[in-house]
Amino acid sequence: MSGTKLIPAYLEDRSHDLQYTEYTTETAKKLASILPEMPLDAVERSVRSPILVENWVRGILGPLGMQAMQLIDQIGQANGYYNAPQKPEKTWADTPFWRAFTVRYPSASAQPVADFHERYRKFTQVTGDVAHLKNTGQLEEMDRRIEAAGDRYGVTLNEITRALAMYQQQAHVIAFDREMTPQEKRQALDGVYYAIIEIAQTGNDMLDDIEGQEETSR
Repeated sequence: MSGTKLIPAYLEDRSHDLQYTEYTTETAKKLASILPEMPLDAVERSVRSPILVENWVRGILGPLGMQAMQLIDQIGQANGYYNAPQKPEKTWADTPFWRAFTVRYPSASAQPVADFHERYRKFTQVTGDVAHLKNTGQLEEMDRRIEAAGDRYGVTLNEITRALAMYQQQAHVIAFDREMTPQEKRQALDGVYYAIIEIAQTGNDMLDDIEGQEETSR
């Protein structure tokens, strides 16, 4: 699979200014909210995404840039400018260097989760393409794409996608809870993230089976 995307799949459907995780700085959120809405590139990534704001700061200023944003967060929180809930406790595996060595690091954007979203998007894209071709009267092209898709056409893994959405919503509630301590959040989130990874891996296994059947039938 390709490298990890900046915007995790589970955040892609949010408005650009709401594309942030439990660790995104309040300063990045504030900057994103006041920037103009305009696309950056062919995939329509927006300057109003807090995740991309932090990425640019890291790219231009390096670690010092992020340290400055975190310091601004602390000052803003202490002076009542920000009123954010406490962030979950970080572990050594939260640093980019060490995370590269933790294959099953519990995160909503862990590799099995990213793989499932990307693979399943390609499966469901076939159904959308076929519906468009049918509605526009391009029946020969529709038949060609159905035949080319083989066993991938019509695949739905609703149980998997619903379960992922449910656990991701649970993780969001935990991360932004105003009563839990950072340590309690970390412990609760690890359990939820491990469940998300296991569900995504089950989805990947099911997609492997479908692709295997397709290869066998050729």
